[in-house]
Amino acid sequence: MYKIFTNTLFLGKEVVYLPSCHSTNDIASDLLARNRPEGTVVITDRQTAGRGQRGNQWNAVPGENLTFSIVFRPKFLAISEAFGLNLFVSLALRDWAASYVAPQAEVKWPNDLYVGGKKMGGVLIENTLKGKQLQGSVIGIGVNINQMVFEGLRATSLRLLTGEVLELRSSLEKLLLCLERRYLQLKRQNWSGLWAEYHEFLLGRGQVREFTTEAGVFSGKILGVNKQGYLELMMPDGSTEAFPHGSISWVFEDPD
Repeated sequence: MYKIFTNTLFLGKEVVYLPSCHSTNDIASDLLARNRPEGTVVITDRQTAGRGQRGNQWNAVPGENLTFSIVFRPKFLAISEAFGLNLFVSLALRDWAASYVAPQAEVKWPNDLYVGGKKMGGVLIENTLKGKQLQGSVIGIGVNINQMVFEGLRATSLRLLTGEVLELRSSLEKLLLCLERRYLQLKRQNWSGLWAEYHEFLLGRGQVREFTTEAGVFSGKILGVNKQGYLELMMPDGSTEAFPHGSISWVFEDPD
């Protein structure tokens, strides 16, 4: 089903397709350790132990969505620049989604894809380090393509948004092209362009939103994201605070 992709420069030139597996990120991490080439894609129809950010489980109806991981070797990035991986992948997802449903697609900090206030895609980035540099990264991506029902979840899919059933391979190829273009932009160190677009499409920027911590619920105005990848909020007293990913959670209304 998923063969080598010919329209890209390096993404998808080696493809590992598994009808079912525990986690594409785990398999891709093993391939990274075995020195398989950058751009290798691991894709499956069904994950039995797929996971998202902060250890959350990623659930998708088998055969209706895209669930895959890619091997990268971003040795040009220092550890302090690691958030650049979130920049390129979230903007690539937004580019891809906007080609179907422009201009509704947005980036929810740090790297989720949201359309119309509902989640359509998620990302899990796992890095290996050497000294002060990144050595390798496995980026796992899940995007909702043809799934119609999301019980109890604030989620959507391309089919729900467009009314069309999409072919998975062509959707993946289009997404790989977007990912490759944005990764090369990162490799050229085009930080100003990446940051400008990330903030342009950042969900809730300039708005007062509610968040929760172990201490309870609070509100803050979203100012942006700093170079460390922390979400910067203006607090009710006018002060500015920066929150690392995992320290706060968004508060949304119950899904429809």
